[in-house]
Amino acid sequence: MSLTRVWQGDTLGAFTTDQEADAAASLAQLMSDISERCYYAGWEHGTEHVLWAALRDGPRQWGVDAIRAEDLSLLQQAERAMRGMDRLLRSWREVLTAQ
Repeated sequence: MSLTRVWQGDTLGAFTTDQEADAAASLAQLMSDISERCYYAGWEHGTEHVLWAALRDGPRQWGVDAIRAEDLSLLQQAERAMRGMDRLLRSWREVLTAQ
């Protein structure tokens, strides 16, 4: 069985459990919150790539604020719940290429 989650009008992708789908929605919300704080945009273009790089390289200035160590800790927790951010990104790419 495949479950789909919609977050702020966008389909996040297909997931096998409610837990995975909820984790994806939580991760998307966290990423959006960081984007909103730093760019006053619910999803600044390239947010997923900037946050992935910050997870790899550490805190950094971004827009009018910064991606903080606390943000990275929360992203790591969400990523573990999601079983890897790349799965969410793959799901988004599938949705975007289908449109």
